[in-house]
Amino acid sequence: MKRLFFTSLILFLLFSFNSNATKWRVNNTVGIDADFTSFKEAHDAAAPGDTLMFEGSNLAYGDKDTLYKKLVIIGPGYFLGENEIGNDNILPAELGVLYVDSAGRGSVIIGMSIVGGFDALQVDASDLIIERNHINGTIAFCYEKAVQNCIVSKNYLASIDTRWSSETLFATGLIITNNIATGSIGFNAKTTATITNNMAGSDIIAFNSGIKNNISGYISTRDGSTYQYNIVSHDAPAGTGNVGNVVWDDLFVTGDTSTDGEYVLSETSVAKEAGEGSVDCGPFGGDDQYILSGLPPMPFIYNVEIPATATGSMVVKINARSQK
Repeated sequence: MKRLFFTSLILFLLFSFNSNATKWRVNNTVGIDADFTSFKEAHDAAAPGDTLMFEGSNLAYGDKDTLYKKLVIIGPGYFLGENEIGNDNILPAELGVLYVDSAGRGSVIIGMSIVGGFDALQVDASDLIIERNHINGTIAFCYEKAVQNCIVSKNYLASIDTRWSSETLFATGLIITNNIATGSIGFNAKTTATITNNMAGSDIIAFNSGIKNNISGYISTRDGSTYQYNIVSHDAPAGTGNVGNVVWDDLFVTGDTSTDGEYVLSETSVAKEAGEGSVDCGPFGGDDQYILSGLPPMPFIYNVEIPATATGSMVVKINARSQK
């Protein structure tokens, strides 16, 4: 039951949006009949509570966009070819830089590729859910405003942070869980967070936060934080169950792997069953494990075949895939 907590929460929130809300198809591939062809066009036309379903394309859906209303944004996932998902369309749905204004409070972003580089996803909205995305850059909280109660779960990204120099721009009640961060997870002194079952290649830095079951290059201790059951390639912080000076290359599988699959634990990894309650440390452990390729938690149609002409009964072939 615990394992499905965040997935159940996502599904509850998706279906608790206005039952009369509209789902819009977004595809910019030439020859495809879709409702919209760009993020801006779809966003501006949608009503609060609507869902934008982005399909894989070799063309980006935007360069620098703003989300300023409550929407559900769903893409097909990422690294689909690498993980042999089997979709006819293995392309991601890409945006450049996305700024989430405070008016986007309560929005959900799932399965997208946001590839604009440094500060690719800029967040000034509270109650945001960011799940199963590829962020080629940083999720930057408190870009211009304080935020609270955001969930960042099961993403593949470079880093997650808040503005370090600000005494007034900070986040409270962040939940950071089961992400693969090739760089760091670092928050300023007034930000509070629960940081569990992540992989941070560089460092984890947080004040007044709970830091548990993670794998990280470094964990820099800060006032008010607790550290439990973390696996660290350098010195471990004081606390229950932390293990330091591990050999990084011995933690994960070797050989031919996908970009995100290379962080699956090896059978002999010291991170196996090293977390609280004997769960695995890192993104593939705990109650709500990382999903390869960020497949969405609800059926996602990736191919439809409709006969050009038909008499009598008509057979329509629909391929859909989902992952809890």
